[in-house]
Amino acid sequence: MRRFSEAWPDPSAIRQRPIGELPWGHVIEILGKLDDQGKHDWCAATDVHDPCGLSVQAHQITTHLHEREAAAPTNFSSTRDSRA
Repeated sequence: MRRFSEAWPDPSAIRQRPIGELPWGHVIEILGKLDDQGKHDWCAATDVHDPCGLSVQAHQITTHLHEREAAAPTNFSSTRDSRA
């Protein structure tokens, strides 16, 4: 609980953030394997948006999915603009 309160010190923000919607096991996994607030928030938001099992979440964290997705090239904006 102490690590949880240190990671999210503002109690009113817990319900406003995706972390408040995750099962406790997922929260423990995020806190145990990541030490950066931005990564905590990214993993929580990703898991809320696209729910997965605990073992899948652990694998995504271990394989640095947050880094790979951020570096992935995308043509979304050019494709979207050309269809308008």
